[in-house]
Amino acid sequence: MKKSLRILELLRVKIFSNKFCIKHKKRVEDFTRERVFSFARLVVFQMNIATKTLSVDLTRFFRRIEGNTEQSSFSKQSYSAARMKMKYSAYVELNDDFVKAYYADTDIKKYKGRYRLIAIDGSRIQ
Repeated sequence: MKKSLRILELLRVKIFSNKFCIKHKKRVEDFTRERVFSFARLVVFQMNIATKTLSVDLTRFFRRIEGNTEQSSFSKQSYSAARMKMKYSAYVELNDDFVKAYYADTDIKKYKGRYRLIAIDGSRIQ
């Protein structure tokens, strides 16, 4: 399996795990009922790069994940309310896991045994 697919699968399993949700919600009562913005959907939506207005991005997101085209099933207010129920530490943990998995290769040669030497030749870029 390619490294990038392995990392994505690792993050997907973590995002959709109940243990991760429990650890990173603000209150015990948060994310207990099935809502439009579940914990995992909220994390995945926020990890997408926003390119348009919030309304347009929400519509695109729900259209992609479930073919939902009805505007009434979600709102900017429900997104904001769900966002307030989540701790920022979820993203810190996901980032830490991503970095650890990305740099887990042991076959990388290091300069002076400690540093990863990366060089770019920009002579062709105009």
